[in-house]
Amino acid sequence: MKAPSIKAFTSSSVPPRPAIRLPLWIYDFTSISPAASRASLRSAIRTRAFPPTLIPLSRMIQSLDAGIMVSPSRLIVGTVRYRKKWMAQTIVYQFLTGCEPMSTSSYKMNMFQALMILMLSNGLACHVIVNPMLLDASGRDAWITVISAGAFFIPWSLLLYYMMKKSSMQNWQSWLARHTHPALSWILLLPVCIHLYLIGLGTVIQTANWSVSNYLPASSAFQLAILLVLICLLLASWGIRIIAIASGVLLPVVIILGFFVGISNSSVKDYTLLMPVLEHGWRPVINGLVYAGSAYMELLALLLLQHHIRGKAKPWHLLLYSSFIVIMMNGPVIGAITEFGPLEAAMQMTSPYEQWRLLRIGQYVEHLDFFSIFQWLSGASIRVSLPVFILADVLPLRSSRKKAVFILAVMASYLVYTILPANNWTLYLLMFDYFMPISLAVLLPLSLIWSLCAAFAKPDRRNANESSKPDNGPPAAPQPTG
Repeated sequence: MKAPSIKAFTSSSVPPRPAIRLPLWIYDFTSISPAASRASLRSAIRTRAFPPTLIPLSRMIQSLDAGIMVSPSRLIVGTVRYRKKWMAQTIVYQFLTGCEPMSTSSYKMNMFQALMILMLSNGLACHVIVNPMLLDASGRDAWITVISAGAFFIPWSLLLYYMMKKSSMQNWQSWLARHTHPALSWILLLPVCIHLYLIGLGTVIQTANWSVSNYLPASSAFQLAILLVLICLLLASWGIRIIAIASGVLLPVVIILGFFVGISNSSVKDYTLLMPVLEHGWRPVINGLVYAGSAYMELLALLLLQHHIRGKAKPWHLLLYSSFIVIMMNGPVIGAITEFGPLEAAMQMTSPYEQWRLLRIGQYVEHLDFFSIFQWLSGASIRVSLPVFILADVLPLRSSRKKAVFILAVMASYLVYTILPANNWTLYLLMFDYFMPISLAVLLPLSLIWSLCAAFAKPDRRNANESSKPDNGPPAAPQPTG
């Protein structure tokens, strides 16, 4: 049977330049079922030999950002800027292949980018938020507490690598559901989801209150929280690719500023204040292990991001990251003790910020503490947007519209909490007495349960079959029928 011509399905009212608005005849293409017509249009696009009736289609394709690229196995369509162009491109793609177009959520970062994101997010907790808690709980021996906790944390990171290897870098919830039970997988993920939500909430409240108390006393915390939440809303909505790019831009500057303040304040440091060691025994060190360990446990978020990482994780990746985090936590702790003494440092709410106030360059350059604002806001923007993105990615929200609504609802709830009357001291007591100890008491056993699930899990039959088959290149294109 002769296949119907494409001309029969085109509309007579074709706009002269359909690249701006959606052409009417694009809708008619979706009703073409014979494969011969589909193959003829695919061939026309591949060779760029468009018949006269498809001239508007050629103009539209040439005006798209990425155009259309033909691979041996399928037609790959790039992302475009305007929504209407994307709608037209989607319909053409579905007509040609019968599949959904490739979305931007399929972007996969490398392991280095993932660790940079976690360095900014977890770095704010290790470098700033946990700092007064360590000094309050351990006093002069806080720096020994960080090293002691790191002695457990660095080997624990290898346990995380083991789980990533056993799951083959797949979606962690889906992998748990296949190897345990779907309901049990959500039960095992629920504590982490609650923890991620509270991380974002605490960061928004603490950042807004810190900004008001330090450099914007005439502003309200709600106004400042709106600005932070808007930035984090955009980052979380744009996806992991934009978060990775932002982290790659911000993290080097944050690290350089950290070394800058540490080296520049060397003249005011007295390292004899670190002695005597263990003056009151091991009890202060044990008290501080709770807060250092709770900050270290945030690395569990890497498991929920692993399906966005291309390639395989290596043991040295996690060993290098965990060692860097230990150094990052210990730097401001030692700086606070050597610059202010253990008693004064324990009474400061944000000791790293106070260290910036001591910085002077010569006799005329001082008040460089505005750099600390950049450091804090850089970490806060990633620390809020990343947990919200992970929550939207883990929860069963299939459409992008539902994810956008969920992200907006979470960010709006953060703003609601900033209206409640709470100061820095109240928030500090909540974190010191409840949040940090409970986080460690829940996340550490949970990580052990996850590792047991990985240890007793049988290898996926799909992965075993794929690894046993030789790589013969991409599959051949399907032959048209009809």
